[in-house]
Amino acid sequence: MSKRARAFDAVAGFVNHQLGNLVKSSLRAYAADPGTDMHVPRAAARTARVEEGAFRDFLYVAFEPKGAAPRTAIVCAPGGAGTLEPLSFQLVAAARLAAAAQARVIVGRYPKGPGHNAIDAMNWIERLYIDAYVQQGKENTYLAGDGIGANLCLAICAQTDAKPTGLICVSPDTGLAEGEQRASLKAHEGADQLVSSAFPETMQKSFFGPLSLESALVNPRSITFDHHFPPTLLLYGGREMYREQNELLTDEMRASDVRVEAHCYEDLPHCGALMSAFPEHKDALERMAAFTRSERS
Repeated sequence: MSKRARAFDAVAGFVNHQLGNLVKSSLRAYAADPGTDMHVPRAAARTARVEEGAFRDFLYVAFEPKGAAPRTAIVCAPGGAGTLEPLSFQLVAAARLAAAAQARVIVGRYPKGPGHNAIDAMNWIERLYIDAYVQQGKENTYLAGDGIGANLCLAICAQTDAKPTGLICVSPDTGLAEGEQRASLKAHEGADQLVSSAFPETMQKSFFGPLSLESALVNPRSITFDHHFPPTLLLYGGREMYREQNELLTDEMRASDVRVEAHCYEDLPHCGALMSAFPEHKDALERMAAFTRSERS
């Protein structure tokens, strides 16, 4: 385990153990009643050119490599329980991906709960993606997401005829449904210092709206995959409760002839691959950039 990951695990574990799961309960309360964090961090502005704009009444931030024309477009749907605005670490990671992949990376502030639901969010992300797909000439256009944003991107890829060149998923919230899958999450939440098995209920109330936890629109393991599904890069942490479910998701996709490149960072928490505090973050960016280069026409 890297020193930073070990330190994070020790501190978060101590706080959770001594103070009634304070870290997890604080995150859950924040997801239920979030603030905003859409300002572009200086670290992102130093790394890439920044463009802020609006698409169908919702804002986006686009990052492009400095000193070079982007070779591809990546439309990103950041996670955050369907309620949080894009956070600083997600925006910094997007800017760094733009530089590493020589890409235009578009981070959407898609419709969020409680004012909007997952159907609204998925429709908006898909429209933003289609707009980039057309502008890019229908080639070299990718979808990317983390957490629940990855779930939405998986659902879009399953239903759209305009398939992206590839899909990048970081720590999807896999296994949200009741029954056996939820029992697995409950069994593994002790090792996850960030996410608890209570989060699906938080998302159900604030974001999923009329959708059940079994819906393929929010639960990747309910998707029926086929060989038309785009090549997928799946990155997740070994210390998150979704680990086992993401391993099963990988197996199911491969059994349906989907080309999947999966990597587990044994020491990282949920979405840790996007956090520059961990040294594994650099490797994750390199994997994402290499994936876009390998799939680019």
